[in-house]
Amino acid sequence: MDRGGFIQNRPPQNQGQGLSQNFSQVANFIRNNETDYNRLHSLAEQIARELQLNSTKIRKFYNYVKKIKVLGRTADVKKDLNRFVAVLMYDTGREQNQAGLRQFAEGMRNVVEAVKNHANIDKAYETFVDFFEALVAYHKYYYEVVGRHEGGRGR
Repeated sequence: MDRGGFIQNRPPQNQGQGLSQNFSQVANFIRNNETDYNRLHSLAEQIARELQLNSTKIRKFYNYVKKIKVLGRTADVKKDLNRFVAVLMYDTGREQNQAGLRQFAEGMRNVVEAVKNHANIDKAYETFVDFFEALVAYHKYYYEVVGRHEGGRGR
């Protein structure tokens, strides 16, 4: 069943549905201007528990998104988010047999669309970065710490 935070006996298609639902909830959170950050972090944790992606890959994408914020070019946020999605899809296409990366890419694409279409893109972008930061942190915990405790690194 649930071994150390990893869903072991769940069929892969159900894992994808759970990820898809959780990513959709994050997109709705952004669309609806919700402010319950406990809920946002809970969704990030749920996604991190099921995400089958190595820490290096997720960190690469997070750094890309974080760099948009550092550049501080509000007018180009949509353009930079489009570029992020393109890089994400390119990396997904390059991977062989990587269902986990595909699920992550599709989910993040959905969330990015909510950010790009938001009336207040700066606020939506900040919420997206908060979510992504929490996702990276929880993923590190479930992938590295819990994975090691269970007798191996990661999944």
